[in-house]
Amino acid sequence: WPPRSHITRAFVSEDSIQRWVEGANRYPLLSAAQELHLATLVRTWLDATDPTPQQIRAGRRAKERLINGNLRLVVKRAFSFRRIISVRGGDLSDAMQESCLGLNRAAELFDPARGYKFSTYACLWIDQAVRRYLLIGVDTIRRPSAAHDVIRRWRYRREGQTADEFCAHWGLTREKLQTELTQHARADCTSLDKQLLEDGPASNLIDFVADPSSDPTQFALEQEFRERLDQIRAQHPDEMGLLELRANGVKAGELAEMEGVTRDRLRQQLAAARSTLRLALAEPVAAAIVATRRQTVLTIPTPPMQASTNNGHRPVEDLEAAYEAAPAIEEAPAPKTRRRRRSAAELAAAPATPAPAGQITFTVGGIEVSADPASAAALIRQLAAA
Repeated sequence: WPPRSHITRAFVSEDSIQRWVEGANRYPLLSAAQELHLATLVRTWLDATDPTPQQIRAGRRAKERLINGNLRLVVKRAFSFRRIISVRGGDLSDAMQESCLGLNRAAELFDPARGYKFSTYACLWIDQAVRRYLLIGVDTIRRPSAAHDVIRRWRYRREGQTADEFCAHWGLTREKLQTELTQHARADCTSLDKQLLEDGPASNLIDFVADPSSDPTQFALEQEFRERLDQIRAQHPDEMGLLELRANGVKAGELAEMEGVTRDRLRQQLAAARSTLRLALAEPVAAAIVATRRQTVLTIPTPPMQASTNNGHRPVEDLEAAYEAAPAIEEAPAPKTRRRRRSAAELAAAPATPAPAGQITFTVGGIEVSADPASAAALIRQLAAA
């Protein structure tokens, strides 16, 4: 067999495989004479109708030494299937374990009287164990080997062979063939616990599968809410402690006895704690609103004939010039109200209005008139001339 250095350089790629190779290299290789002697002891123990304790002890030791001396054969034969194991999604360590089971079966059934080497006989059982692992052990849903035989024969059937001809050739019914094909199609699946990475927080397939019922935005909001609650709990431990005890089902009377206060005082403390919690939860929202208002920028549309910058808005320093250039807005005239003329009785009943300073009051035809002296003299002359 290849030397230890050759096995280590050529076959070792993972830590688990490294341990397998190191365990195989601890035991020395056996010569042909040693294998023949050990196999004879094993056959003597197993073929005896009533073995003695000495035969049992010697046979078990010989079998264990025969297996340990051929562990390199297990590693070599398992690595010869490494490509197909990788394609089928299997694990090389599991294939080596199955190979050990095949080696154990070979050690029990080997007959040294036939003249063959033990390694030649063991290779058949090791290869059979690995193929059985690829056929049954790799699948997530394990099915009997007979079902895999039907699928394999159907896959490699003769070209142009119909289902009826296939069933007649292999002694199957059409319903049996249909059942095996349906179960094989359903068994073609992958486990969510399949390991994709050697290490890391997310190493299984389920860690990479998205949940359609979950919302990333809602998850982020819930995470932020939990962090905010932790901060509030650290800032206000007494108030949050009261609210948590009350929310966990502790009655008001029991909680009042625990705090050493009356029920009315406990009700006040709970109300104050709720107010503190509401204000603490509202602080980030208020800060966001204030920040949004501070970032609001007053924009004025640019006239069409002028070149614009900043996406069609003028900079802040041009606001005064823009207001000055804007056309003046004329105020709409106030609506006119029509005053009602008062009657003679209303005028007579109205109190006399005192004349302003520098004017004289006189009566002309029953009408009281107030005017300055010059206007009053001109009016009197016109009346006298008339």
